[in-house]
Amino acid sequence: MNILGLKTISHIDDIKFLGEMKNLIFLNDDTRPVWSGIGYAKTNIDAHMPYAKWANEHWALYFGFIHNISLNNKRMLDLGCGVGFNTINLCGIGDESKIIGYDIDKEIIDFSNKYNKNDDIIYINENIIDRKFQEGMDYVFLIETLEHIKHTHHYNLIDNCLNSLKDDNSRLFISTPNEQQFSNKERGHVGILTNKFFELFKKRYKQNIVSVEYYDNKKLVSHDVSEYTTTNHQHSHYKIIMKK
Repeated sequence: MNILGLKTISHIDDIKFLGEMKNLIFLNDDTRPVWSGIGYAKTNIDAHMPYAKWANEHWALYFGFIHNISLNNKRMLDLGCGVGFNTINLCGIGDESKIIGYDIDKEIIDFSNKYNKNDDIIYINENIIDRKFQEGMDYVFLIETLEHIKHTHHYNLIDNCLNSLKDDNSRLFISTPNEQQFSNKERGHVGILTNKFFELFKKRYKQNIVSVEYYDNKKLVSHDVSEYTTTNHQHSHYKIIMKK
């Protein structure tokens, strides 16, 4: 068993538990992937199969960055970690690594601590937009998080992420939707990198950007990174790697 780097399956058919997870998916006028346990999300309950698929698609975004690097003995941040499904999967494929996960929603962090916790993970319930993070991090993950933060906070957040990196070999990984309209509400996709904002982003961080590629969300569960990572700028998500 090796699907998207995962050696096990997190198979859940408990209707009550699946319902608890579904309630968190649509919490506080926002949506997020929700699953529990290390491994590839799976269920035999038809109504919940789309949610397992969604969890796996979000894990694929992480795996697209780390499929060819070692996670052993690393220090990592997972910002906007949600329920910690991806956080614990990072831990599951990296020996002796330490991860700190941040999320703004207390209910989400409570779930993380109850169902997706181990001795190598610390979850913190906090707004990350003005947070100065611990230094000395090998990898920082900002996966499907930037779009939930208003543009006025983007640079401060990115600066704090870059300042937390340990050295020239450390990396900040960002995925965010490649869309042209954002929400004017308080929650949701309030900080989409439209063409205008992405050009400003690239100009500000031209010395820090290692690469810009794209993800094709229609192929995220293809199990083959080469199939869903592309240089086609019309595809669904930015895949950005940055250095200190």
